[in-house]
Amino acid sequence: MSKKLDPYIGLFLLLFLWYLTVNIWEPVFLPSPLETFSKLLELAKSGQLLKDVLATTYGALVGFLSGALIGIFLGIIVGYFTRVYSTFSFVIDFFRSIPPIALFPLAIIFLGIGLLPKIALIAFAVTWVLLINTAYGVLYSSATRKKAALLLGAKGRQLFADVLFPEALPQIYSGLRIAVSLSLILMVTFEMFFGSTSGLGFRIYESALTYKITELYSYIFVTGFLGFALNKAVVFFEKINLHWLGN
Repeated sequence: MSKKLDPYIGLFLLLFLWYLTVNIWEPVFLPSPLETFSKLLELAKSGQLLKDVLATTYGALVGFLSGALIGIFLGIIVGYFTRVYSTFSFVIDFFRSIPPIALFPLAIIFLGIGLLPKIALIAFAVTWVLLINTAYGVLYSSATRKKAALLLGAKGRQLFADVLFPEALPQIYSGLRIAVSLSLILMVTFEMFFGSTSGLGFRIYESALTYKITELYSYIFVTGFLGFALNKAVVFFEKINLHWLGN
């Protein structure tokens, strides 16, 4: 059997386990898969589901891309100039250890209420993930290839473009996969608790408060599927840009 079918087998087993749980134990707060997907179809037909998905995706992606650009740029500098990291190591480790949610009150004070503080905090969190991954990718690139390039006359920009940056790409993409999931997690969390009127997080919280259990599971399912899709998008670009790895 083709390995490409393995994820679908896992999905089938999950749904089958879900079905068995509902039919054997009949839990009060667990609707059947059929009920959940029927509600999901109903929400999709109303148009509300698409609006919420787009709202969440937009905020998560804008924050993710902003933080990724900043983090990769700073990571290259820190990885290439090791003195920079030794100088700012405390600052980097301090700020990357702060939970973004803890900064939300400050974000509201400086940026106001709305989408902007959510995007800013997502970018803040993503920046540190990409900075560390990029820096270590550049710093620990192949010493043999660097020596070979230097022997062949490569210097400065050419050494970085032809050796250091390509060597760092696997580590960068590893950071991107972590960061895109983190972006969605933070966006949904912010939508749940910080003054949103739309988005998947807002709908999940609203459904829980009003005991719309089937609707709650529908939105949770969509959130999981969105995270899966975003991760697959990063993997798609990774395979294009890292084809030389032979994966």
